[in-house]
Amino acid sequence: MSDNLLVNPAVPNNNEVDTLLIEKFNGVVHQQYLEGENLLSGFEVQEVVGTNMVSNKYIGDTTLQTLTPGQDPESTDTEFNKNALVVDTIVLGRNTVHSLHDLQNDFALMEKLAKSQMGKLKTLEDQMVIQQLLGGGFTGGTFDPGANTITGGISRVKGHGVAIEVDLQEDLSQAQDPYQLVSALEIALMGLVIQRVPLAGLRCIVPINEFSILVDYGFIAQSAGGSNETSGTNFSGLTGTLKGYNIPVMGSTEFTQMKLNPHDGADNHLLSNANNGNRYNVTADMQTAHGVIYGPDSLLAGRTISLQGDIFFDKKTKSNFIDSWFAEGCIPDRYDNIAVVASPSGATSNTAVLNKAKGKATATRSYS
Repeated sequence: MSDNLLVNPAVPNNNEVDTLLIEKFNGVVHQQYLEGENLLSGFEVQEVVGTNMVSNKYIGDTTLQTLTPGQDPESTDTEFNKNALVVDTIVLGRNTVHSLHDLQNDFALMEKLAKSQMGKLKTLEDQMVIQQLLGGGFTGGTFDPGANTITGGISRVKGHGVAIEVDLQEDLSQAQDPYQLVSALEIALMGLVIQRVPLAGLRCIVPINEFSILVDYGFIAQSAGGSNETSGTNFSGLTGTLKGYNIPVMGSTEFTQMKLNPHDGADNHLLSNANNGNRYNVTADMQTAHGVIYGPDSLLAGRTISLQGDIFFDKKTKSNFIDSWFAEGCIPDRYDNIAVVASPSGATSNTAVLNKAKGKATATRSYS
């Protein structure tokens, strides 16, 4: 018997003879669970060729007036604005496997590696969507449901509304109370609806823990997933409907991962660079988010290179290369299509949320 020095990953290190290098591959590969939540499919993605810029234009409100007999009507100005996105980064995944390492004639394994790469790219894409939605939401104003007023926030043109930001107490006491959490989401939703944002097409994404809390207390009716009739988006994670509003709700793994470990531990997101001001970085406020509600016009998304893959053999290095890559990006578009619920640093107890929660609580529930 000869010692089996582990120089080839195809051979187990258990003192078997060298002839056991010959093995049969059964086509089964245990890879990472990376399928992606397909969040970008809910938006119109502009595919561009010959340029790396996509843009949207906006027209403000028209002012109505009454006619006075014998007098010419007044001329009124109409605001115009433009939102532009530059796609400036190509993201690539590459595996290099030596020709003698378990892959010599094993094309099925190379395909599995390629699928794993593409799955990783899709999770990057999903986190990009959530991060940009949160970025738009944190520009928002505050909605007072008692007075039906909105203060603050950024509007692109006259006639457009603003995003809605509902802040809960920093210590998470409100966010971890299911009655107050669902009340905050409903206030955020109402803040959009009073700005004439169509209810049809709105969707909600929450982290896994928040989804579980709302399901446990019956505020979300769980569904089997798949195609959402109200949104047309294929939610592949935990799915349900916000009771009383018929809004699709998704418990997102990528939302949770983005909060726990932004950029996979790196300082910057792969799509961030000096030219875009590190636009895709997860901020401290974003890590305090408990949910985001958004409509189909909330993001401007563009793509210059669709997700592609290639498997090839390089004669010079005598190695197999497995590549996957894309070039895309997104930025907030219509702010009045985004609302966010969070517990940012310094936030105190939200009285409007507490009062609404008291109305939801059963007779056995009491608040001080």
